[in-house]
Amino acid sequence: MISTQLQVTLLQRLTGHAPLMAAIKAVHDEVPQDLKTKTTPNEKYFPFVVIGDDLVRPWDADAMVGNEVFSTINVWSVYKGRKQIKDIAAIINELLHRVIIDIPGYNSAYGLLQQFEILPEPDGLAKKGVLIYKFTAIKN
Repeated sequence: MISTQLQVTLLQRLTGHAPLMAAIKAVHDEVPQDLKTKTTPNEKYFPFVVIGDDLVRPWDADAMVGNEVFSTINVWSVYKGRKQIKDIAAIINELLHRVIIDIPGYNSAYGLLQQFEILPEPDGLAKKGVLIYKFTAIKN
């Protein structure tokens, strides 16, 4: 399924970019379990990126078949303010917005940023930047 293939491609693209990896501690596909169970975030884990949920919309036309995938990428931070999240989001955007990426089984996938927002977490300490990208992929 394209969702899994896209996640692998995004993971490789994000972890393979030295400026991003210098700005964060890790890229995950889920918030680490030990952070979910603590009431106070441990700063040694932050900032980090999570490749989140996808919404997949298949489509087809007379001559081609493809998918639109809305993929969520979250940037987590305990920095006092929003600058760190904005800086990391800008790096991610350079990698994914208006860029053609290779996904196995597809001719190409074109990424467009659809939305970006920063949300405070209930603990009052952590914040989450939410980037939503639309990838339009045409099947081979």
